[in-house]
Amino acid sequence: MIEWSIEDFQPKIKKGVITPAGRNFVYASGDLKSKELPLAVVDLVLLCDGKNTVFQILAKIYEKQGVVQFQKVVETFDSLLEDQLFESSPELESFEKGLHKILKKNSSHSKTFSEYLKILPFFGSGKELFTRDSIRQKLENLSFFSEFSDEGMEEILDACEVIVFARNQVIINKDENPKDLFLLLEGQCEALGEGFRGGIQRGSFFGEAALLSSGSRSATVKTLSPCKVLRIPTDRVRKNVVSEKQLDVLRQQIIVSQYFGSSPHFEGVKENTIERLQRTGQLELKGSGAVIFDDGDPTSGLYFLVRGSVRVDIAGEKVVDLHQGDVFGEISVLAKLPRTARVSTTEPSFLFKVSLESFWEVLLTDLEFAYRIERLCEVRLADDFEILSKKSQESA
Repeated sequence: MIEWSIEDFQPKIKKGVITPAGRNFVYASGDLKSKELPLAVVDLVLLCDGKNTVFQILAKIYEKQGVVQFQKVVETFDSLLEDQLFESSPELESFEKGLHKILKKNSSHSKTFSEYLKILPFFGSGKELFTRDSIRQKLENLSFFSEFSDEGMEEILDACEVIVFARNQVIINKDENPKDLFLLLEGQCEALGEGFRGGIQRGSFFGEAALLSSGSRSATVKTLSPCKVLRIPTDRVRKNVVSEKQLDVLRQQIIVSQYFGSSPHFEGVKENTIERLQRTGQLELKGSGAVIFDDGDPTSGLYFLVRGSVRVDIAGEKVVDLHQGDVFGEISVLAKLPRTARVSTTEPSFLFKVSLESFWEVLLTDLEFAYRIERLCEVRLADDFEILSKKSQESA
């Protein structure tokens, strides 16, 4: 038995050229006769170049065909095989047989594409990214979803859909009427709004504007690399909540998720470390000019600057402005000493605070992350000393 995964298998197209012929296209190869291709199939042929997996090809077929019946997806894939556009291989033959075996067992062809993907036999030997259980686990990383009943979660999962996007594709358009929430399963995206640009990394939720009862999208989200995205219809989420207050909790959790998914300080940090921080912290909203802590105050925890900006002063002198994605308060936390600076907001800001005890528990379970924070402290102390030295010389 050949062991392989639909996630990993990349069928290769035979060398050839595709040229336009009226409204259709013609594919020609040195050892094959020219074959006319319908316009709807051209993109699929171009996709099968040895760089895309079977899953991406099938998802693209599904997208182009605009159908919900898996049978039609398989028929379109079969047509490409019949045209002999792929290099033959045992994996390709095994995959084709597997598709037809599923169709034979489910002769009604009533399942949606995503439902068929749940029962494809090839996922077990590869990544478990699209199994129902793994999707549920990713959703429940937000405590909001973990509090749903099994029946409620199953209803939400039934409505979810995994979508494959190519590089530079738009997922969300600014100002459009929001209907869906999204979770980035794989790849990297970018949010572009008025006056800001932010990265979205794997594991981050986005599109939280859909949870509001009115309004429109405030940013455009496009892919920076090929992406796999989970679409979560918010009407199913709303059906399982009892108040707008619950939705506000979800929006706050998503804002925190976006921070950890985009902050350079957490790039490459273990997922379970980030999950523990998300579970133990508390989101706080501060107005402009609010003092977060002052020099000499007891140290109560570490702050993550989710949105907004703050000013850091030492001995009455401004040292630096910190912005979205930054961390502060780490020096006192590691040294377990009173605060060494005054930090205040310069605009309305969201801060995510993790208590001193909880943060140390996380550090003790991930020494690599602890070393990263230690290095951040060293760099900050050196920068602060240099800035204060220059100001001292200037005033002398």
